[in-house]
Order: sequence, then C-alpha cells, then structure tokens
Amino acid sequence: MKTLLYTCLALLLLSACGRSIMEAGKVMPRDFKPVEIPFELQRGLITFEASVNGVRGKFAMDNGFSLNGLDFAFAEKAGITAGKGTTARDGNNNMVALKRTYIDRLAIGDVTVEKTGVLLLDFRAFLPCDSLDGIVGANVINKANWKIDFEREVIYVASEPFDEPGIRMDYRETGGNIHIIDMEVNDVAAPVKVDFGFNGELKMESKRYQQYFEGYRGYRFRGITSRSVSGLGNVDTVYYIFDSLQLSYGGRALPTPPVVSLTKNVSNTRLGLEYFQHYRTIVNGSDKQYILQPLDSIAPYRPGAGYGMRISQVDGVYRVTAVAADRMWERGLRIDDEVVALNDRQLSEVPDQCDFQDLMTELYEREEPIQVYIRGRSEPILADYVLPSSVLIPSLGE
Repeated sequence: MKTLLYTCLALLLLSACGRSIMEAGKVMPRDFKPVEIPFELQRGLITFEASVNGVRGKFAMDNGFSLNGLDFAFAEKAGITAGKGTTARDGNNNMVALKRTYIDRLAIGDVTVEKTGVLLLDFRAFLPCDSLDGIVGANVINKANWKIDFEREVIYVASEPFDEPGIRMDYRETGGNIHIIDMEVNDVAAPVKVDFGFNGELKMESKRYQQYFEGYRGYRFRGITSRSVSGLGNVDTVYYIFDSLQLSYGGRALPTPPVVSLTKNVSNTRLGLEYFQHYRTIVNGSDKQYILQPLDSIAPYRPGAGYGMRISQVDGVYRVTAVAADRMWERGLRIDDEVVALNDRQLSEVPDQCDFQDLMTELYEREEPIQVYIRGRSEPILADYVLPSSVLIPSLGE
C-alpha cells in the first residue's frame, strides 16, 4: 500500500465544552442557490480556500471534527485570541487539551457563517507538511447541504437539500456534532462514524469485531500506522483484510466493498474519505442524510504493493515506526530501529521531515528495492517492493 501514514484528524469534544459553542453560528444569506467551490485532494483530505474575518487561507473539510479548527499562527493573522480551555479525544483515541473561542465570520465562497465556534491548535505539530490554516468542522457542515464531485473536484453548497437519485442513508448526530450511520459489515451491525478527516476507508475496533473475521485472509502490520492531533498514534497490531467484505445499509449492499482494517486504537467504527471517493457524495445537513451516487467504474479492492515498513521522524531521529509482520520482520527489522540511510542517502542530510516525505514518495514511485541501514548493524536490510504476504486473521489475543 502506498499510504505512508494514515491521517485521522478527528476531534470529539467532551460534554464539558457546552452546547452553546457546539451549535453556534448563523449561515448568511439565509436562502441561497448552490455555490460552486473548487477543491483539491491533498494527502487524502478535501482542501479549499476560505477566509476568516477577511483573511484567506487553505482549509480542510472534516465532519469528524466537532468544531472548526484554526492554526494558532493563522488565528493571530485573523485577529483571534485564545479563549477558554477544553479537552477532546482525537482520532487515535488520545486525550488532548485545546483552546476554544468564537470567530466573527467564516466565508466559503459566497456563503458566510457568523459567530461560529472554533478550536485553536498547532497544525504544524501534527500536519507539518500540509500547509493547512484551518478546518471546516461538523458544526458548520451540519448547517448546510453539500454535494461533492470527486471527478471534477468541485463542491456545491446550498441552503436547500439536494434531491437527487442515489443510495440514501440517514444519519444521527451525537453530542459532538458527529454523524453516525447504522450500517452492517457482512451482516454484522456496525454503527459507523463518518469521518472525512480519515484518509483510509473502514477502520474497526479489533476488540469488538475481530471475532467476526477469524479465518479471513489479510496482512499484519505491527507498530504505529496513523497520525492525529496528538501526533503519532499508539503501537498496535493492525490487520488489513484482503477478502472482499460487504458494507450494507438497511439490508441493501453498497456496490463498493470497503478496505477494512482492525485495530485497538479506535473507539468506534470509522468510515473515511477514501471510501466516499468511489461515489459522488451528497451530505444533506437539513435532512440528516447522505446520498451516494456510484461512479461508472468501480475497481475491486486489491492489496497494494509496498516496502513493508513505515519510517517517521521522532525527536529529530528517523525511526522504524511500523513493520509488516512478514518478510521485513523475518529479515530483522524492528520497531524503534534508528534508520541512518536509505540506499546511498544519509538521513542526517535530510533534517526536514517534509523533505523526507518527498524522498519516500520518490522511492515509492520508483518501486525499486531499498537498502535500509540501521544504526549498530554492519549490513543493510533489503526492503523490496512487493505485495504483502497473506495471513489468516486469528482470534483476538493470539
């Protein structure tokens, strides 16, 4: 798989935050025809231009974020100061402390939201290479209706719900403005949290669901496989299921089987943006409903090739943070190994982690073997670009 590290921006605010800031915001004008907003996919996130108090910046659309988010540096440019403290649970199920306040005007195209709630945080700490200034969160997404055309890279925003053909799925809102759809995976009931800030497809909690997939084919990763607001995730054993699984709503199977991963580092089943890219997607906040319009060509899931490892910068040092539990583990690569060079490139010459991401992207595009040099070892470990080895999903605890 070419995804180097899954991003999950999700932030679920706790009840101590209060309902007033969660619900605050007035959309202007009150009635408006669909407004067209161009967007681009940046590292698996929907990003577009928006402004706060007249200051323009790049924003991501994330209905897994309870409130809008602003980077501290951008907030200062927009004349916004930190408010009260609050706590939230991020996409890796870790608690984080944040500041919350209100912004006067958030403008997306010709649509403005006045006096809406926002969280202030340091985006550079967990998205150092993405140049994001803010996040349009669930508190704003819930106040309008959105049609996302991934083929044309255009979003339409409207005051009235879009009434178009497609697969209709009702959702309910939790106290954190989050969308929950009651779905089934291979006839197993699974309340699903929709999370456009997660750039994977379907992530399920292993403690609750692994029992239903024992004996299925998949591959196994050990280590850290995701990043969220608190930084790198927790060490875990993650299974990615090869076999095609059926995702259903109301007894009706959706035409695209999801790529399913099982992990302990999630508190609920999460359906990410990568899955919705198989459809033209409508989110009707007025009706609390999704409408999915399948694209003409739907490619069946096939496991992607990769190097069987993930390397991240930790405290200024490049370390192995995840290892495929097949050939790379057998060759002696271990979590927390310090990587000093890849082929003839000394990583001491790549101090910037954004430059390192560019280096890894280049290596993935070449698909050529890599010699991985580990501190304290005389010989490199060969990482070849191949399909992962298949294992059978074991019972929980094995």
